[in-house]
Amino acid sequence: MASPLARYAQLLLPSDIGWSRRLMRMTQQARDLVHQSLKLVVLTYIMTHSLTLVEDTKDDVHKRLLNPPLTKFGTHTCPRWLNKQIKFLLSTLHHDLLKDFLSRVQDALRSSNRKSLWAALFSSMVVLAMTIETLEVSIRCKEETDKGEGVIHQDDRTTDDAIMLMDEKFELLKNLFHQAYRTLSSNGLNPLQSDTHRKCLDDASQTLAAEASKIVETYRTFLKARQVLPAPSTPSDPQTSRLIARFLLLFSPPAEQHQHQPAVPASRK
Repeated sequence: MASPLARYAQLLLPSDIGWSRRLMRMTQQARDLVHQSLKLVVLTYIMTHSLTLVEDTKDDVHKRLLNPPLTKFGTHTCPRWLNKQIKFLLSTLHHDLLKDFLSRVQDALRSSNRKSLWAALFSSMVVLAMTIETLEVSIRCKEETDKGEGVIHQDDRTTDDAIMLMDEKFELLKNLFHQAYRTLSSNGLNPLQSDTHRKCLDDASQTLAAEASKIVETYRTFLKARQVLPAPSTPSDPQTSRLIARFLLLFSPPAEQHQHQPAVPASRK
């Protein structure tokens, strides 16, 4: 069975020529949100993955190593060092982009024209949920490495606090989104539940809302099970989709929601 996240990726990322035309029809504020979302996806991927050689380039790289260039790289050049250097250079860019992205989302949710920004903000929240979970797993990997090398003490709980703060930030924006659009109010905006509300949006936004609604209905049991999962406590914990589940299930009537209590890290219990 295909992952719900895979279907969301198809909705959020450009896959046809018409996507660029739809983007041009958006307001400038909506375009900025979409552009920032896509940039965040790319930078987060780079920051949370190691650089490696792909299968179809290894032979060419091997030949180049047998005939090294005149440039001297020193005796301590290695893939691990290269990964650290690249990520160090990109870390400031990623931090600034995430800070700017969060600010744009909050400003858009408080703007008077937020109705026209519904699709862009909905997509931004999905991207933010995926970004936070990816970063949390990556942080756990770094924590395990640092503890193994003796950089930090085995009982250090700094990572628990960082993950808790990231979850809290998402909860704040999630609640702000649903309050801004009064999702479950009779006079609010909920295109995932109401065809009438959906018709208030442009064609591309209607398509997004309709597809998202289908995903929520198809995977409702999956989402309910995921939303109660805690944040990752070890590097082996997978991305749980719990943040996306908590965001999407709030589009459903209260009777169909399953309330959750986010797990509290040991240092905050």
